[in-house]
Order: sequence, then C-alpha cells, then structure tokens
Amino acid sequence: MAKNKGPTIHTQTAQKGKSITEPSHSGTIPPTDTDLLIKTTFYPTQAQLDTLDDLAAEYNKHYRRQRKKIDRQDIIRFLLDKLGTLDDLADLHL
Repeated sequence: MAKNKGPTIHTQTAQKGKSITEPSHSGTIPPTDTDLLIKTTFYPTQAQLDTLDDLAAEYNKHYRRQRKKIDRQDIIRFLLDKLGTLDDLADLHL
C-alpha cells in the first residue's frame, strides 16, 4: 500500500437555508461580505503542521506591537489566494 505524503482534504458545504458562521478566532484576514466560509478539514503531516505553527508564531512575534495576529487558517487562506494558475502547481509531485 502506497503511503500518502500530502495532506488529505475533506470539504463539507452548508445545506441550503443553513448559515455558515465566521471562525471564532480574531484573525487578521476576515472574510468580506461576498465571501462564504465553507468548513473544510484537511490532515497535514506533522512536519507541515509544525511549519504552519512556526510561521504563525514568528508572524505573531514580529507584529505583536501592532496587535496583528494570525493563525493556521489565516496562513492557509493566504496561500490559497496566492495560488492562481495551474502553472503554480507545475513542481507539485505527489
């Protein structure tokens, strides 16, 4: 059996008529009125999770005086927004 090296992703969309609420954290990248937050679960490797935590900790340490704070979700949203084309995935090897 081949070992999966990348994250596993599971997405759950809201049923019609039910609202999706904004996350309870006070991240610096709030959704706009036109954005709809969809609950998505993914399972990163421990190394990927450590990287996310390190990035968030360094960012929060660097911008502490400006009262800016981010978490894992903010980083993932930022990276997804920056990924724009299929060419951006050219070096992806699964």
